[in-house]
Amino acid sequence: MTVEHSSLTGGQLHEPKGVGAAAAGTLGIAASSAISWGKITGEDSATASASSALTFTDLEDYLMVRLVFVDLLRATAITTLRMRLSSDNGSSYISTSMYGTRWMDAAGGESEEDTSFNLSGDNTYLYNSGIITLYNFNSATPTSMQGTMICSTSASGGGTANPQYLVGLQQGSTAMNAIQILSGLGNLTSGSVYLEGFKGS
Repeated sequence: MTVEHSSLTGGQLHEPKGVGAAAAGTLGIAASSAISWGKITGEDSATASASSALTFTDLEDYLMVRLVFVDLLRATAITTLRMRLSSDNGSSYISTSMYGTRWMDAAGGESEEDTSFNLSGDNTYLYNSGIITLYNFNSATPTSMQGTMICSTSASGGGTANPQYLVGLQQGSTAMNAIQILSGLGNLTSGSVYLEGFKGS
């Protein structure tokens, strides 16, 4: 049986109405006055290497943001992993006591009002892997946070592990468009953070 149109190039693909050009391996969806599909989802990543912080900017399209932490290692153990938000695309990060974090681990639950989200709970472990989701990110309403994190005393992820369930609220009413990941003290030495954004407003 002959399969027709099996070897079309990007330039030969059908271009949907409203889409400027077709390209191989992509799906073109036209924008309309009802809803703009310019970015259904977006993705980015950052890798630590003796880094004071990892930053993600130009996130104004995304109502929900999901961050995946893979083997993120901090240089200093007597501290916690932190996250701050920005409303001016990273020119500055909100660092006033507007963040509330509650976590649950083997030792119980805690809460705090702080100058950033606490992503490693009440432990001071070096190693972090997990998933954090931010809601109402680009909306002029409080941004909420939920996720899980696996922390460990070992740089390799072994040692004593401590799982954390985290929820939080940034109690401002400004739309956010940038994120900063940092250690409360010292650098981020290795590991990666992957970002996925979901369009909305």
